[in-house]
Amino acid sequence: MADTVSSIQKVRDYITKYGIEEKLSEAVNQAIKQESTDPFRVISMYLAQFAEVADGEVADAAPAAGAPQPEADAPPTESDAPPPEETPVS
Repeated sequence: MADTVSSIQKVRDYITKYGIEEKLSEAVNQAIKQESTDPFRVISMYLAQFAEVADGEVADAAPAAGAPQPEADAPPTESDAPPPEETPVS
């Protein structure tokens, strides 16, 4: 029984140490706020900003917390469209 209590406390300490519960909640809230049809993309992009890269630097994969994020469900804009094809002159 003592081992179980010790294991549970280790898990709680780990979650607290890295702020996992708060970051997960913030990520899910971002997806809900955006009403995204791809919530896992929104959540993963949000969480990616907390990932560490090779030599301990923080990855720059997502905007800072609270920054607006691109919406996957947004309609394409003119700048997203391919250039018009040229018609050969006969």
